[in-house]
This record gives sequence, structure tokens and C-alpha cells, in this order.
Amino acid sequence: MIQATELLYMDDSYKLQDSAIYIDIIQTEGGKTALILDQTIFYPQGGGQPYDLGTITQEGNVFSVEEVRFKDGNVYHIGKFTQGVIEKGAQVTLHVDGERRKFNRRNHTAGHLIDVAIKNLGLSLTPAKGYHFPDGAYVEYIGLMDEAQKEELKSKIEAEVNRLIQLKLPMTAKQVTYDELKDLCDFVPDYLAHDKPIRVEKIGEYKAHPCGGTHVNNTEEVGGMKIEKIKSKSGNTRISYSII
Repeated sequence: MIQATELLYMDDSYKLQDSAIYIDIIQTEGGKTALILDQTIFYPQGGGQPYDLGTITQEGNVFSVEEVRFKDGNVYHIGKFTQGVIEKGAQVTLHVDGERRKFNRRNHTAGHLIDVAIKNLGLSLTPAKGYHFPDGAYVEYIGLMDEAQKEELKSKIEAEVNRLIQLKLPMTAKQVTYDELKDLCDFVPDYLAHDKPIRVEKIGEYKAHPCGGTHVNNTEEVGGMKIEKIKSKSGNTRISYSII
């Protein structure tokens, strides 16, 4: 049994370089090569956020990280050796693509700001899921909006989110137990993974959100946000957005 990977990105969304011990190499079911490390700063895709890219190096040997996944308590750094090889047990250096991480931090936090805006505007919508990718980011809620008010609400949500950005609210995160979630959060989804540490993310003094993704330290870093469209279907409302 391979030891579980320590998830360093949970404590610091800004760390782009660190060291780790190369534990094992695995061939996935799809025939891809994956490195297992004792700890990692690479974010594995999940929670609606895309994975990090980068490299793992050791004395001139280079492994290109093209995909990152979480499975059975371990982070799979999937990719290929582009220069040399690395021996098991070696200490390696991790390099995360900084521009991609920066965008994902901003984009993910933007999705959470919509949640706060929805509550501040008194809309009766229950969070369902989020998709925080560069192409077509959205947050989806259980509940419907009045069709006649959609355009007005679209403008109000956009204005409220940008107001929150301009307030320069601090973002704080901490790991908690599952039992603590209901006291800290307005809403606790039933799909939370039980094989990962549980962390909550808090915007200013607002109620926390369960989230294991990467975020900015201050809402000002999001920069600006545009609500692209609001679409209702099958009892759900999807709010599409982009950061600017």
C-alpha cells in the first residue's frame, strides 16, 4: 500500500516550488505514467477546478507534469520524462506553472464570490456545483429565477460581486472536522470527499464554504468579474461568469 500524499497546496495556494521524495512510479489503467510523491504542491483536478501543470526535476532529470489526479489518498503526477530518469527514493524539486495557478486562484475565488452575492441579494438559491475552468466558468444552483427579472438580476449580481472585490476582503482557510462544517457553513454539500482533508474557505466575515481548491488571499486579486449569462433548466439556475 502506497503511503498517502501530504497535500501542501491546502496550506499555501501561492507556493510554486518545493521539494518532495519520489516514492513510486505507476502505470495507470489508461497506460499513462504517474509519479507518486510523499508530498506535493500540485493541485489535482477536483471541486470544479482544473489541475496544475509543471515539472518535477532532479539533477538535470526532468519529468513533465501534464495532468494531476487524486486517487486512493494519493496524488498522481501524470506525464512523461523529457530528460533522463529519476530513481525512486530521490529528493526532487517541484515547479508549478505560476500563470496557470494564478488564473485558477482568481477564477475559483470569483465563483465563491457569486455565492456571497446571491445571499446578499436575498435570492433563494441552494448551491449545487461549480465549474471554474477558463472556458465557460459557471456556478449552478437548485432553484429558479423569475424570467422577467433575469437581466436585472444579472446586473445586480455582477455589481455586488465587483463591490466585494473592491472591498479588498481577506480570504482565510483552515482544515476542520466534518462535524464542524454545519456550524461554520451555510450549506454543506453531500458529495464532499471523505478521503481528503476537509478545509473551509472564508471571505471576510461571511460564512465559510467547504473547499479544497486554491484561492487568492484577498478579493482585490480577482481583479474584476463579468456575469455572462443566467440560464434556468430542470429546476436549476446556472450563472456563467468570466474574470477580467
